[in-house]
Amino acid sequence: MKRTRAPKEQNPSEIKKIRRKSETDNENVAGNRENLPKNPILTSSGAQLKIIAKLGEGVFGAVYKVVDHSNKKYAVKLFKEEHSEVGEQSWARETAIMKAVTAINSANLIRMEDSWRINESVPNGFLKIAISFELKGRSVFEVMDSTKGKMPAGSEISFEINAIRVMGKQLLEAMEKLESVKIVHLDLKPENICFSSSCTFKTTVTGNVCFIQPSIFHVCVVDFGNARTIRQDKPPKYALVQTQNYRAPEIFLGLPFSVKSDIWSFGCILSELYTGDLLFYGNSKSDTEELQFELMQMIVQQPPSCAMLREAEKIKSTKIRIENGNVYMKRKSKSSFEPPKPLHKQRRPKDLEAIPLFDLLECILIVDPSRRPSLRDISSRTFFK
Repeated sequence: MKRTRAPKEQNPSEIKKIRRKSETDNENVAGNRENLPKNPILTSSGAQLKIIAKLGEGVFGAVYKVVDHSNKKYAVKLFKEEHSEVGEQSWARETAIMKAVTAINSANLIRMEDSWRINESVPNGFLKIAISFELKGRSVFEVMDSTKGKMPAGSEISFEINAIRVMGKQLLEAMEKLESVKIVHLDLKPENICFSSSCTFKTTVTGNVCFIQPSIFHVCVVDFGNARTIRQDKPPKYALVQTQNYRAPEIFLGLPFSVKSDIWSFGCILSELYTGDLLFYGNSKSDTEELQFELMQMIVQQPPSCAMLREAEKIKSTKIRIENGNVYMKRKSKSSFEPPKPLHKQRRPKDLEAIPLFDLLECILIVDPSRRPSLRDISSRTFFK
């Protein structure tokens, strides 16, 4: 099963990501330290930041782990020179959003340390602009991925129900804080949820399920490169946002995004914390979006609502077609596939403790965003009591 990862801004189906050994499990992994830029990055005050590891890379930029003269470590995002116009726009937008996010002062939202234009030389291939952030620990994806790599084939991985509850509450609180300042993240996924740097993990195996137990139940939302502000005087238009596996149905249909789009991603994440696998997925072929859209409707056992279709027709969406009353992406998937397991059947047999979680997932993963619950509604559900 392949995982589709969205590059920033455009063409989210062009990059495929599979469940693989993570290169960021620790900074001593060879792939994390080879070919690092040798020149230090100069801060706005002229201090030198030495690059010691690469934390991640996308189409338009890369994030490095750096250390200053006092041995304090940060994460620094650089923007690629080959996409100079997009890089400048992204840097300006992310800086503005991160100022608002940092002002919230939430332990569950990443803090920006600085954003500046670099006066001296920069690593080859990058623009002279940068953003620095507080450094966090491993992402939820990295922890799950590395744990799965150590288990025998056919094993399942999962966080314990209480861990899912605590992490879910913290993510809800972070999303509520963002909603209060009219910001939507639009790229919520396990890669963008990090544990604290001091968190360690142990595992216990019951049957064929390996349960992950964090030493510290604290998570933080990172990477606001795709985030947007919602303005009352300027309703959002359609934009191809969100990593495909966590993308809300309204985005597939060419409709505008909203906080309800983040709520859909939140439901996908909760499911993945329990099953250890993606809830929705495409494949490696060119029809990956079409395939996922069809599978999505089968898993949640809901088609798009008539209201969604009317809205898509009203705005002349180019993303869909209607055939015999069924809704498809503009191109119908040509891939053959086994019918997926419906959502309510993905709970492990006899796992009664997970019943409130799956009741919550049934509540969240509503195809029509107007019927999807609010963050406040979700907080009041039995699972979070």
